[in-house]
Amino acid sequence: GESIDLRELDSDSDRARSALVNATVAAIADPAFQSSAGFAGWVADAADGSLRHVRAGPAGTRSLAIETAGTPLALAAKGDTLWVAQDGEVLELRIDRRSGGAQTVSRTRISGTPVAVAAAEGGAWVASRAGNLVLIPPGGGVTRETALPGRPVELAVGAGSLWLLLADGDLHRLDPRSGELAGT
Repeated sequence: GESIDLRELDSDSDRARSALVNATVAAIADPAFQSSAGFAGWVADAADGSLRHVRAGPAGTRSLAIETAGTPLALAAKGDTLWVAQDGEVLELRIDRRSGGAQTVSRTRISGTPVAVAAAEGGAWVASRAGNLVLIPPGGGVTRETALPGRPVELAVGAGSLWLLLADGDLHRLDPRSGELAGT
């Protein structure tokens, strides 16, 4: 496929939109952006390891680079907090709604490469390729660590539970406070 520098996204061209989709590792919607006429959220780019806040709508597409000093692998947002999982660490970023920029609140080292992150009331749950699940509370640090029953693929929070999808296709319901298995 064609290569494009995602820093050129300040246009409304089909080429820019296509490049955004083809190079994306993770994209999540900004929970504070309410509009049926467009999208606002964060996009992690596999091609150059960047993290960008993107707004796309009828007037075009604008993006703002956010420094992470690493390659974003998974993202989750809750309120004004963006959790960015990178190789061996998780960043907690506070989003500035006026500028669209972000300030690092905490940097927490974890063992292994993170593959999924989900934002919950108590912070961010992070699953690693090594089969561990950790809870990182606001302000950083690891308060809980749980061994998973297989290789994690994705995490999600919903219906009062933390949901874990494993590589073998099994879906597990976890207690969102402890990270322990609550059912399948």
